[in-house]
Amino acid sequence: MIMKPGLGRGRRFDMLVLPRHDVPLSPSRPQEEKGNVLVTELAPNRIIGLTGRASQVTGHGIGLLIGGDAKNFKLTKESVENTIDAIVKIAEEMDYCISVTTSRRTSSGIDSFLKDRLGGHKRCKLLIIANENNIEGTVQNILEMSEIVVVSSESVSMISEAVSSGRYVVVFRPKQENKKRAKYDKVIGDLEKRGYIKVASPDGVYETIRGLLRAHPAIKMPEDRDRIIERLSGII
Repeated sequence: MIMKPGLGRGRRFDMLVLPRHDVPLSPSRPQEEKGNVLVTELAPNRIIGLTGRASQVTGHGIGLLIGGDAKNFKLTKESVENTIDAIVKIAEEMDYCISVTTSRRTSSGIDSFLKDRLGGHKRCKLLIIANENNIEGTVQNILEMSEIVVVSSESVSMISEAVSSGRYVVVFRPKQENKKRAKYDKVIGDLEKRGYIKVASPDGVYETIRGLLRAHPAIKMPEDRDRIIERLSGII
């Protein structure tokens, strides 16, 4: 089971796969695995990527995964505009192509802006507006074409897919004061502390991408998939 079961129901399953951010934390109850519980770094997903250094990645591109409004979060057009400006600037300077997809949660205003700004742009090789044409396999294709992936910050699932691809991942997070998002913001912060992602404001995306592409540090990959397979092999 890949979710938190209802109270008292956990013992009914042979294995519970819980992303770290779904495991209760308290001073007397640290995050640890007990019995049939397997704690993963990311939200489990189907993306299989490369491991090691960025030199192993064949794609010479920058991918952009854009979500939309979520509970206690609003993805503003301004934040997307600033992020796009940064990506286009670095693509021009370092001769990279750009691949972009939105989601069904993306607002019509952001959709329109992306079509106006990137439609027909020489650097943009792929632009998918999910509300108009949600093509299956788009995210996987973008990840395969990209050396670095920029992701909006509201979706742990989307960030997890990007990290699982074995690419550099930059999460752009607009500054929004919302105490109801504190737990979620901590999840993003923890992923950055563990070395899986870089977090930047929209205005800081350019410098963050530039630093990664110049330094080419080692890419840290979680071992979630191998650990799940190993645990399953002892059950099946």
